[in-house]
Amino acid sequence: MLEDDLIEEDEVEEDEKQIAVILACDDCDYRWEDVIVKHKDEDIEDLEIICPMCGSTNITQI
Repeated sequence: MLEDDLIEEDEVEEDEKQIAVILACDDCDYRWEDVIVKHKDEDIEDLEIICPMCGSTNITQI
């Protein structure tokens, strides 16, 4: 992960939360770790996450 990819703590708003997750693509079985910034009233399942290997949106949180 590049230093530029990290989100500074002061950049996160009060109604946002950083969550470290492990994700798996159901199509190509690629697995990766990511930090998701979600709003208070959002569900992780509602976020549009794309596999970095194949571009699929068929993703499962492990």
